[in-house]
Amino acid sequence: MLVNLKWLDLSFNNIKKIEGLETLTKLSDLSLFENKIQVIENLETLPELNVLSIGKNLLRSHETVAMYLRKLKNKLEVLKMSDNPWQY
Repeated sequence: MLVNLKWLDLSFNNIKKIEGLETLTKLSDLSLFENKIQVIENLETLPELNVLSIGKNLLRSHETVAMYLRKLKNKLEVLKMSDNPWQY
């Protein structure tokens, strides 16, 4: 179901883990703003994803996020990650 979905806003839902999106292969814009996500993961099956908003979550490491995003085959055009508790 929803295989042709292009935009999905799951903001403000207390989501802890990114999962269950594997059938949304045409998704190009995903908003996960203000949830409880600690790790960016499970986006490999979204080849059309070019906008990712994951601000105000519990992400702690710029390096871990950057390494994961570099491995993805899609080309993000917009990445919003503000207001996470980054540790330096």
